[in-house]
Amino acid sequence: MKSLLNRYLKVIDWYIIKKYLGTFGFTLAIFSVVMVVFDISEHLDNFLKKQTTLHDIAFQYYAGFIPFYLIIYRLLLTSWRLSCSRPKWLTKRR
Repeated sequence: MKSLLNRYLKVIDWYIIKKYLGTFGFTLAIFSVVMVVFDISEHLDNFLKKQTTLHDIAFQYYAGFIPFYLIIYRLLLTSWRLSCSRPKWLTKRR
């Protein structure tokens, strides 16, 4: 498999893939941090009223919350990127 990839992907292709995936991962990480900060600020009074432990908040609430929203953001980011890179012949009106 690796020889097949090395045959078709040149050094510049690997460079572009790494740069894109690095930027994509960084963007998802920033979105997740901002999302968690806003969610904590909205639900802090509920957490304090129920005297929920930090372990319960992190591993029960956010363990399902973060992956759900990361999937939604991933779809939004990739679909936006695809819509920006459409060829001109595809977007031309007749």
